[in-house]
Amino acid sequence: MSEEGEDQVEPPSQEREPRDLSMQDAYVLGANLSYLQYAGDSNENIGSIQGDGILFSLYNAESILVNTNTLPGVAKDMRNLLEQIYHKYEEEVSTTAIDNQMGNHLNQQAKTWTDILHREMSEQSKITIPNNGFLDWDIIIDHPYSLFEREVWETLDAGPKQDITEACRALPIGCTTASVMVSLRAVEHYLRKWYESETGGDLDRGTWGSVLDDLINLYLEEQDRGGPVLQQLSGVPDILSNLYYLKQKRDQVSHPDQSPTPYEAVVTLFMVVGTISEVSKEIDGLNLDKEISDTADLG
Repeated sequence: MSEEGEDQVEPPSQEREPRDLSMQDAYVLGANLSYLQYAGDSNENIGSIQGDGILFSLYNAESILVNTNTLPGVAKDMRNLLEQIYHKYEEEVSTTAIDNQMGNHLNQQAKTWTDILHREMSEQSKITIPNNGFLDWDIIIDHPYSLFEREVWETLDAGPKQDITEACRALPIGCTTASVMVSLRAVEHYLRKWYESETGGDLDRGTWGSVLDDLINLYLEEQDRGGPVLQQLSGVPDILSNLYYLKQKRDQVSHPDQSPTPYEAVVTLFMVVGTISEVSKEIDGLNLDKEISDTADLG
């Protein structure tokens, strides 16, 4: 890009030894592939390798595949497409929109890579999780609380605590849809609780999407409201991006002809655990601020 003179089409730096693909890697990879489909279809900006936009997402996705030694053929295809786009728009500024032909090609490629990744993940018999090696079914069946920090688990409401327990018990026997649905029910409980803590008002039983939209609007500048989802999510706390991803996953499993793979079910469970932990801390912070404010008013 002419305004990004430091950009070079160099391969991503490789770590000394390839690491296993973690749940965080899978989530970031999936988010980048989803964005690339959207960007190609919507003629988004080319961006830059070190900044944002299409080139940045392509480079991020390639880096994960290279450093985890996952799907080298896909990584090579990503590299080829990245170089094609870079050189085609080399004399343009980073805010240049991708043209229809190249955008359609990007959209189709991203869909193909997503399908290949799903097939690869469905064949995995072991799933690497941060800090704990491989998932031990016996531990999560008998001790679901081990997924959380102790103080978080002890303060969970009874309903979500039971949902997490049931989600853990459903996974080892192959009931992936049941596991995903009840774990998402747990995070939806805390989404509504967070909304009520933020606004100070009672919440009607609206849809997950409508509550999430209201929460996002609490953090957005007025001029950004109503824009594309990815544009909106760039200006809100990271935890809301997680919630949007989980909402999409809930919408997918609501269709009777779609069942999540064991890998997807485990990824969803751990994202739910992390999201509930973060939302719970947000709620505790809001309640503490309210107590301090009330005490100051009394003084």
